[in-house]
Amino acid sequence: MKRLWFPLTILALLTALALGNAALVDGYTKVWVSGAEQAEDAALAEDWDTAQEKLESVYRHWDQRQTFLHIVETHDALNETENSLQRAMACAQLRDKEGFLCEVRTLRSQFRLLAEMEQVNIFQQHRIHFCRSSCRKKQ
Repeated sequence: MKRLWFPLTILALLTALALGNAALVDGYTKVWVSGAEQAEDAALAEDWDTAQEKLESVYRHWDQRQTFLHIVETHDALNETENSLQRAMACAQLRDKEGFLCEVRTLRSQFRLLAEMEQVNIFQQHRIHFCRSSCRKKQ
């Protein structure tokens, strides 16, 4: 029985860390999604200054957590999210309502995907996620 204590302690510790990580990322993404929703509401009301402020606030919060996120998330997912955030901020600056709404909705999906990727599920099956938005303008 003594031989099992150490491996069980390590297993319990790793499980606690995985659950804590999932909860932490979920909390972050809720803040980001909320900010993106507030920016979207402001843009719908044609209040572009508020929309920009909300997105800049999301970006500051996002940027402060980059070191942690690069440890626990895949870099491709982070890069996609960063690109969506940058495009949404550019559309807000240009006051391009259609482009902004499309990008901010894509951004919210990306944030939710980050949280989903960290969820602990013992019985998880492999799934394909379609995160690409079809609403981007053709150039």
